[in-house]
Amino acid sequence: MKQLRFYLLSLFLLGAGYASAQDAFDYAQKEYELTFTVRGKTQTVSCQAVRFHKNWFLTAAHCVSPCKNYSCQMRMWLAVGPARAAAVLSQKNVFLPDEYQDEYTLPPGVQPRRGELPAWDMALIYFNARQARYEYYDAYGKVKEKDFLLTLDRGFWEKKTDEALKESARLYEQSRQYAADGQAQIARQLTEQAQALEQDADEYRAAAEAAPLLKRQWDGAMAPRLAPLLTYSDKDEKFLLSNILVPRWTRGAFEMLSSPRQILYFGDNAAPWLSAGFGVEKGNSGGGVFLPVYNGGKKRASGLVGIVSAKSLNQLPEAARKRYALYGSEIFLFNGFSENTTLGFIRRVLTEYRDTPNVQPLESYGQLKEVIKKTAPKTAKKK
Repeated sequence: MKQLRFYLLSLFLLGAGYASAQDAFDYAQKEYELTFTVRGKTQTVSCQAVRFHKNWFLTAAHCVSPCKNYSCQMRMWLAVGPARAAAVLSQKNVFLPDEYQDEYTLPPGVQPRRGELPAWDMALIYFNARQARYEYYDAYGKVKEKDFLLTLDRGFWEKKTDEALKESARLYEQSRQYAADGQAQIARQLTEQAQALEQDADEYRAAAEAAPLLKRQWDGAMAPRLAPLLTYSDKDEKFLLSNILVPRWTRGAFEMLSSPRQILYFGDNAAPWLSAGFGVEKGNSGGGVFLPVYNGGKKRASGLVGIVSAKSLNQLPEAARKRYALYGSEIFLFNGFSENTTLGFIRRVLTEYRDTPNVQPLESYGQLKEVIKKTAPKTAKKK
């Protein structure tokens, strides 16, 4: 009963978070934990990953870089909340670009290059939902699959609510009879039992309301809706006129962040985009950056324009910071899909599995405005 009560109370408390995701991208974005052991020390980190293919997730390379040279295991949370379901993935499921460097991919004592735009902070996670091994949890540890599936069934909780209220009514009637017979102590005990059942019924009602939203997470993991990767190959710097959206799940709570300013693309060879800082923080790394398209006030479509990289903040060259001072001291970078870097890496890896990413031109989704025209400097004419 204690274990069941945890399900119910947590569903009640987290219901508001699930509800806010109804018009968001929870069908594609997931939270995961990576556990790895380096030189005898075990560490666990949490990041985001966004699904762009039925068998593939994108994340930040710095989130999974220990998997290149060290033992690691990943839990991809497919349903997060009172009852949690995780796909268990091993080191062989993670793919990193050869060009990416950090303290985990380089030999001990060797420092990564600094002062460069981090075009390679992007990695791939292979995940086949139909073949994956799953684990199910609550606050007390692992649970059986059948117990997890019960939390997704609204009818189950509605039946439990009805049963609890009927039993509570029966106990109240018995309590009145014992009180009339002068057996006050028994009557008081029966009343307390009836009140406890009423509390259970309230929790069952909350669970019935939350169950469809938890089920939506699970169903979305099994049969996801996927946003295309948005790309273009123009090498000039551009402004993206539309706002971007950065969704994330954190321990079952959902939030959606949006940028209030124009976004600057550095060009095909660099891949990163630049924006003002707008609340993206630790834990967002690896999450998707979406470009919504609206028609008549309603969301018509969405595309994936990049992947969040928290480490990007410290690697922007000082010259670029000065040049784009209009963004302020807080600068947010995320990696886009460049044919020469990130998109090329994605295509190379997927080709080995005979999978093809859905790639569409950015011009079809948002307007681009040229910032700087790269022309040769003019020379003075000789007299």
